[in-house]
Amino acid sequence: MKKRVRRMKKRVRRMKKRARRMKKRVRSMKKKAYRDREMNSQRDSKWIHVDQVLHHQYFVWTTRRLPRQTRDRLRHLSRVGSPEEFSTEPFLPGTFSPYTEPHSEEFLIAMGDNNVTGPKCTYDEDFKRFLLPAIYSVVFLIGLPLNGAVILKNWRLRPNLTRSNIYMLNLAMADFLYVMSLPLLIYNYGNHDYWPFGELACKLVRFQFYSNLHGSILFLTCISLQRYVGICHPMAGWHKQGGRRLAWVVCGGVWLVVALLCAPTFYYASTGTQRNRTVCYDLSRPEHSTDYYPYGMALTCLGFLLPFMGVVVCYCRMGRLLCRPPSYQGVNMAASMEKRDKAVKMIIIVVTVFAVSFLPFHLTKTMYLLIRTLPGAPCATRNLFSVIYKCTRPFASMNSVLDPILFYFTQPRFRKSTRILVTKITTLRDREPRCEKVKNLTYNPRLFRTNV
Repeated sequence: MKKRVRRMKKRVRRMKKRARRMKKRVRSMKKKAYRDREMNSQRDSKWIHVDQVLHHQYFVWTTRRLPRQTRDRLRHLSRVGSPEEFSTEPFLPGTFSPYTEPHSEEFLIAMGDNNVTGPKCTYDEDFKRFLLPAIYSVVFLIGLPLNGAVILKNWRLRPNLTRSNIYMLNLAMADFLYVMSLPLLIYNYGNHDYWPFGELACKLVRFQFYSNLHGSILFLTCISLQRYVGICHPMAGWHKQGGRRLAWVVCGGVWLVVALLCAPTFYYASTGTQRNRTVCYDLSRPEHSTDYYPYGMALTCLGFLLPFMGVVVCYCRMGRLLCRPPSYQGVNMAASMEKRDKAVKMIIIVVTVFAVSFLPFHLTKTMYLLIRTLPGAPCATRNLFSVIYKCTRPFASMNSVLDPILFYFTQPRFRKSTRILVTKITTLRDREPRCEKVKNLTYNPRLFRTNV
């Protein structure tokens, strides 16, 4: 029994010596880690969890109660001699990182998730709390009544609508549906990207944004093609055979194409967790960024680039035709000048909408998708393009306000009906009620004189 006690005491002394040696090694590794971190500040994110790693390493070497695979991994870490060697092998999620949560940005930075392309960066997005809610509130307060008034006005006149007005009615419907979803985004960005409405609402809001965006582009393209055919081919009868029925069929086809183009948004757009908060991702989750890139580029090409090229070609040919002298066309001078002014006004309107709303957004989105998928892009560049892209996102929402202002309120018939409605409202407000007039009547003896 005494021999067994002596052996146990010797074993305890050996364990204590080993523990002291391990503590010295831990202190030396910590000093070297902190010294290298100060020398190279760009690799600061790699050393966030050095204390936790060394603490668990000491725990494994003293107790030897962890699984063999974990002990082998920690023995490899104990032989690390430089910061470059320290980051060659990823850590084990769930084994020795109790201070990070799965799917958070800190977790991706510390663990080196292989599904996320490029360096693990933390984006500075505090500006969204002030910029996006303010602009979305303005778009909601202005776009909701304007698009609602346009829909009601055109719906009352739907038996007498022209083909261009049919396209404009569908354009206003797309804008109205998008504006109805803005209160959710205003609440989200105003509360530091907190999304409490569930994953289905997140998918619907993102789908509504992109369907409105590309639906507006396609309906503007239809209006431009209709204007091009009416100016450059006025005597051709093939485009007049279908009439309004053909315009409604084209609108149905546009809605179907938009639904097919934006359907993958229901797969990529989802909710996640960042900094212990539920967020709604705009494009895709970080681990799906590589898979989203081909779809994002295809959506830009089919939903913006091809329609934009068609609009440019149509307006170039229209401009060349309108620059000719009126005498060459064999029509009346006054009628020709009136049609020319109307066509030039339509060209300016469509070019303005494309230049303000659609072109900056798609340009910055394409650059952001490209930078996000590059493996060697530094974090500063990623953050810069992320800020630029998210600053141009409100411009894409401004088309919900520009469409009714630039199109419907520039038409003489709509302006006249709006002016009549406003005058009726003001006259009814200024007119006194009949009961008030009766109360204000006083007795006048001259009115009641009679000749006897």
